[in-house]
Amino acid sequence: MNKRSMELLSVAKNFIQELDLPVHYASVGGSVARGEADQYSDVDITIYTDSDRHADHMDVLYGEEIIQLEIVLVKELATRQEIIDSSWDYRFLAEIMIIQDRDGAFNNIKNWATTYFTSENSHYKMIEQVSRIVQERMQAAYDYTYQQRFYSATNLAMGAWAEAGFLYLFLNQHSLSAGALIPKIQTLKSHFEEFQAVSSISIEQDCLEISSILRQLRQFLRSQGHVSKFGLSELQDTLCDRKIQRLLNTKDFFNLKWQMHAEAFWLFLETSNGCSIEEYLEGLPADLQKNMMKLGFVPLKKEKIHQLGRLTDELLDVVIK
Repeated sequence: MNKRSMELLSVAKNFIQELDLPVHYASVGGSVARGEADQYSDVDITIYTDSDRHADHMDVLYGEEIIQLEIVLVKELATRQEIIDSSWDYRFLAEIMIIQDRDGAFNNIKNWATTYFTSENSHYKMIEQVSRIVQERMQAAYDYTYQQRFYSATNLAMGAWAEAGFLYLFLNQHSLSAGALIPKIQTLKSHFEEFQAVSSISIEQDCLEISSILRQLRQFLRSQGHVSKFGLSELQDTLCDRKIQRLLNTKDFFNLKWQMHAEAFWLFLETSNGCSIEEYLEGLPADLQKNMMKLGFVPLKKEKIHQLGRLTDELLDVVIK
């Protein structure tokens, strides 16, 4: 664990000690848990409580550090059977670092899960679950192309490829880092070159614009009355700026666009109230609609949707073999 990770781990421990609610279990995730934190990193903390307070997800400024805090109820702590039934949903247990465990139950389930995730049965279950997710997304994408709803088809096809990519990342590269997805896929040189050619994301536009586009989007959503302690938090602007600067420093431009496209898509999910991506984009001001295209919100043609489907199957084959 590097020095910065140790500093942020200490911040996390101090933070939960000062929280005004009972904390039964607590963990840190992300770069801190991996021991890879740097000057741009925040702290991901999940706490389990039996308080009547509703579950929440928020950005918190604690001293000079930003904490991404998730509050869940104790009863939501995973059981062995839940992990067996839905291994893919609980893979985060392989990475987290536990910083509070009142009765030892959290450590017990984490240790068991970490061992289980190396088993053949777990791998089979994960491949089965992700294959089902991918198949459903691609089928919906193909259906939308027939309906001429190409924005929806594009986002589903891109999402299907991403899910297969995260499976490859976890089972073949033993990583949970979302930021590592593109760099690891780049090692599959011909696959990545094909994906880059058909993807809705382009690095032709100036990457320096991205920060202002995301700020513009959040500001507009706030002006429309949307409220979120997480996605629309002003601290989220700062977090995105930090991620952008890190990737600009390494000239990892496609990865930068990929991650910020995901950030904007998450905002869509948080604020769309069930409307389609087509309706959502049409409701944005004209200049913001154009800027969203720079983030990768462009409708791909039918041929590219099918190419994404083939590349998604290719990734799954790499995992299975």
